[in-house]
Amino acid sequence: MRLFFLLLLCSLSVSSYKRVAELKEPIGQRSISKIVIKSVDFGTATWGRISCDAFNKHFPDANTILVISRGTLDAINRRMALLKMYEGKGDVDTRAKITIYYGDSTISTVCIGGAVMRFDGKKVKYDKELTSLLGILVE
Repeated sequence: MRLFFLLLLCSLSVSSYKRVAELKEPIGQRSISKIVIKSVDFGTATWGRISCDAFNKHFPDANTILVISRGTLDAINRRMALLKMYEGKGDVDTRAKITIYYGDSTISTVCIGGAVMRFDGKKVKYDKELTSLLGILVE
């Protein structure tokens, strides 16, 4: 009897976990309410690589832009849905940090360096069109 109850409890917890996981919408399907872009000149020299987490500490006076235009937010959202994972070597030497606020109160972060980007901590291929939409000049 105890074994039956334990199995029932486990199966219920797994099925409820799956439902919660299925509720989270993929990139590009969640509604963005605003985007905050902080960036510095991509030619800015530093002693070492600046991680995404350290960006605000190293660049407290970074240029800040708030994006709230529905058309721009939708275009950025569509482009983000096309991001692809990056398996290559190297990591982001962050010169721009983008904070994305969704309508469901979740937040995502995109960090951009020279040739690599990170979306919520995962390396993704650099996307020139996305950086153009965000108004970031990378040379």
